[in-house]
Amino acid sequence: MPNLTMIQSVKKEKPNLTHIYLKNLRLCAEKTLLSDNKKLKAFYYLAKFIVADMCTKKFDQQQKLNLVMTDSLLLEGVSVDRFVQFFPITKKYNGKHEWKDYFSVIGSLKENGPVIKEPFEFLWDYDNLLTSFYLVEKMSLMSHAYEEEAAKSIIEECFGIKPKQLLNINGKEVLFDPDTSKTIPVKPHKRKPKWIKSVK
Repeated sequence: MPNLTMIQSVKKEKPNLTHIYLKNLRLCAEKTLLSDNKKLKAFYYLAKFIVADMCTKKFDQQQKLNLVMTDSLLLEGVSVDRFVQFFPITKKYNGKHEWKDYFSVIGSLKENGPVIKEPFEFLWDYDNLLTSFYLVEKMSLMSHAYEEEAAKSIIEECFGIKPKQLLNINGKEVLFDPDTSKTIPVKPHKRKPKWIKSVK
């Protein structure tokens, strides 16, 4: 019987996609007069950069906020048809529950007209995975900037919801309420497998 030996393989390093997207964004934005295609390409790289940096958090939030605020310059005046070709609408059909679906997006596109006038509202009504993640990160950056400026987050200001902190004390998770200085233990949800039945 032959002897088998284990060979250690070299791990390939994943390329840093955030730098690639940022470099391509800069290349697209260097041109002074951008056509619709160049604007959409620049917005694509902007969205990919912001979404890729959501997990790594390598870049400063203020720098990202400054970049995110340029999306109105990139999208304002762009043809809606070209935008739909670049970022296809997600094919979801959930009209029964009054969620955003394909038909509600088509309806909002008809109301918007042939050209994007208000980029933030347009993205809010649009349904595409990349643009949705981008919009969520944009709103969290705006909330963070507002919190630094006003010492309150947007949720606290608008809805009056006070934040609670999730802490790990001696290996147990607790919710800490800074207003009352009380802690509430968090019970982990133990999911019972469906195939297990109690024996009587």
